[in-house]
Amino acid sequence: MARLTLWIRAGTDGLNCGGDPAAHQLFMLMLWKSELDPKLKFDVKTVNEARPPQEFKDAGLRRTPALLVDDDTALSVEDEIIEELDRYGPPREGTSEADDVTSDLFRTFAFFIKDVKKEPTALLGELRRIDEFLRSTDTRFLRGDGLSHLDCIVLPRLHSIRIAAKVPRTSFFSRCTDWIFRK
Repeated sequence: MARLTLWIRAGTDGLNCGGDPAAHQLFMLMLWKSELDPKLKFDVKTVNEARPPQEFKDAGLRRTPALLVDDDTALSVEDEIIEELDRYGPPREGTSEADDVTSDLFRTFAFFIKDVKKEPTALLGELRRIDEFLRSTDTRFLRGDGLSHLDCIVLPRLHSIRIAAKVPRTSFFSRCTDWIFRK
């Protein structure tokens, strides 16, 4: 039984979890998988990267998110961390319509936030696609009524988009997300 330690960037207070969507995604995956696989035991520790603790440095880590496996294997590439997490819990589901519907969401959001695309048209289109998909399936999550690997990837990204939508320039957001953010 492996003991995993997920290191994530601390927020502005230097203690609590910061706003990194990749860290949120990894934490959500670990939490979901640990509920389905009792062999997965993990800790989550925050790091102020300007003053990392000695334990973080001793593991050979320099940036977050990072994963330490049994105090001897350190991973700091997101894909490698996900590959390690995929050893636990249910296997990743095959490609589905939900994958297709969400595939361009974060790319279009990044283009919009970085002002590559000044108009929200592409982002609105992606949000509408997801909203219409959820409306047509009438399920709580993307692949059904239970959480899935895909939900653990998409939900933190939607959260980032929702936070960005509070900026006056992005007030368009609520017009197309009835089903995405329903209670």
